[in-house]
Amino acid sequence: MKKNLVKKMMSVVLTAGMLAGMCAVPVAAEAPEFEEQTITVSYNAAETTPHGQGVSKFKELVEEKTGGKVTVDCYFNGTLYNTQTEFEALQKGEVDLIMGSLNSAMEYIPELKTTFCPFLWKSIDHYNGFWTSEDGQALLTKIQDELDVHYFTFASAGSRNIELTKDKKITCREDMADIKLRSAAAENMLAMVEALGANPVPIAFGDTYLGLQTGLAEGLEGDTQGLYAQGFNEVLKSITLTGHAFSFDGFIASQKIWDTWSPELQAVIEESIDETNAYINGITADAEAAAADKLAADGITIYELTDEELSAYREEVMEYFINSDYAQDYDMELFEKMKAMGDQF
Repeated sequence: MKKNLVKKMMSVVLTAGMLAGMCAVPVAAEAPEFEEQTITVSYNAAETTPHGQGVSKFKELVEEKTGGKVTVDCYFNGTLYNTQTEFEALQKGEVDLIMGSLNSAMEYIPELKTTFCPFLWKSIDHYNGFWTSEDGQALLTKIQDELDVHYFTFASAGSRNIELTKDKKITCREDMADIKLRSAAAENMLAMVEALGANPVPIAFGDTYLGLQTGLAEGLEGDTQGLYAQGFNEVLKSITLTGHAFSFDGFIASQKIWDTWSPELQAVIEESIDETNAYINGITADAEAAAADKLAADGITIYELTDEELSAYREEVMEYFINSDYAQDYDMELFEKMKAMGDQF
């Protein structure tokens, strides 16, 4: 009798345990349903550049993650909007996303200017390290609130160098005194070209080849791997590897459009951007080295600066820039924070 009672009690306990275990099994969450829609991305450079390849990668990721419900249309070489029109189009909600930089936002929010100075940033990790810090996040929130655009993190297309249609090594500002250098029209880029020692000539990126070919400009400053994509190698004679800045570009969304997307789609966009940035950073170093080798093989003279030459040039360029009219309202406390942060990277 007692044995039967014990057996029954054990049976009840085991059954209860099994039921509890069954209840504890997690139920797989249903995949979110996405509405059929099209996202438009505008980029002012070629599809073959690292960031251009990144735009194509982003398209692939978003369409895959949404099961093809969301289509991404990509426009390259400024065919939809160029560097002078894309930011305004983004603010108006006329385009969903662009691949761009902080340059345009700086024209509206003076505090952002402090984040720009030739030779300031040591790497993409240094740059993104600032933007994910408390000070960086506060600035991004201010951009969102005041300009109706939504910035994410950035990716690097490599270091920017001085590229000329004449064969000349640049070791100091004086070497650039008689050179007309193409610049983007943004105020900070014009100030940087002047700090490098050249005479800045604002030319839309899509018109740069013609400007170099006709002599309107005698060179430009930019990363090396984009030169073949734009055909600049056909008119250049020399490149001095100054590494005075990095090409930090990232996806920027129209806040008007962003707010209409579901939380699920926003999550897909952010995840795809993070993966895309990792992809861009991964291919940049190899592309940069390969481009330099190819340019040299094609007869373009590549000048490398000694540590002493680079240090001297860096010092005079930064000093000129910080004392220029453009930097007069810089928050020097923030500037020194950003500069010191570089020691971590």
